[in-house]
Amino acid sequence: MKKTLNMKSSSLNRRKFLRHASLGVGASLALPNLFLNKTFAATGENPSEFVRVGVIGTGGQGLANMRAIMKNVVAVCDVDKTHAEKAAGLVEKANGSKPKIFGDYRKLLEDKSIDAVLVATPDHWHALPSIEACLAGKDVYCEKPLTLFIEEGKTLVKAARKTKRIVQCGSQQRSEAKFLQAAEYVRNGRIGKIKRVLVGLVGVNWTRDPLTTDSAPPPELDYDMWLGPAPYRPYNKQRVHYFFRFFWDYSGGQMTNWGAHHLDITQWALGMDDSGPTEITGKGDFDPEKRFEVPSAFAITYKYANGVVVECQSPTPKVAPLIPDRKEQAM
Repeated sequence: MKKTLNMKSSSLNRRKFLRHASLGVGASLALPNLFLNKTFAATGENPSEFVRVGVIGTGGQGLANMRAIMKNVVAVCDVDKTHAEKAAGLVEKANGSKPKIFGDYRKLLEDKSIDAVLVATPDHWHALPSIEACLAGKDVYCEKPLTLFIEEGKTLVKAARKTKRIVQCGSQQRSEAKFLQAAEYVRNGRIGKIKRVLVGLVGVNWTRDPLTTDSAPPPELDYDMWLGPAPYRPYNKQRVHYFFRFFWDYSGGQMTNWGAHHLDITQWALGMDDSGPTEITGKGDFDPEKRFEVPSAFAITYKYANGVVVECQSPTPKVAPLIPDRKEQAM
């Protein structure tokens, strides 16, 4: 993975890209464990009091996560120089020294002084940096969804287990008191036997403006690297950065955005972390103006072996009043 990525010329699709990563996992796993793992998670050495973190992806979510661990950040990486410089400025202001700046995450992973990475790239770029970080002997905190495809997930699990790295997915609701309490109530039968669960997700929060015409990417953005394992598409400012969520090449709409949170909590509360539904049906509507590719609205029904039915809808449905003196209550 040392060559500069050029998706247009190489036509390197996701399947081939992942295959190369899998080969890397297999080859590296043949090496002695100590050679791959120099930090405390794998070697059993006493942990350092200071964990040096590199942040890969410094857009909106990356910056939000970074603020919580600012004192530990020693390097930032983003394919958009504007994002990287902004993040570096925030770190310098907080810590008094400027972090290392990278445009290619592979260069960051080569830095042996870095103990762990925080991955907050667009979704299609979650798997590879996480896999390669494990192989580089670094622990990983990766934003949800951890991967977009099953094979990516299997490869990441294999890499984490064989290299004995710590990999955590950014599902922060599992650590919030209100979700902990709600899940405990459900699992212990304190609200009775569960028959039906309604999961409401926000709709597509997209500009109402028509999709702009394709253009040359701005000079501060390494667009080939932004595309990475995704198929080549001409640059369009309404397909990158925040808007990546609404195109199949990079994400899965609100299902992989908020669904990754709320359906996770549903599974947890129902005691189904090690299982899942036995039947899934659904339907969706699509934007007639084709401003985005993912459904503008959808309804999915999950049926479990124990008879529980979970209904997931986007936008959030309106239901019968639950609280007196309110005309309606959104769940």
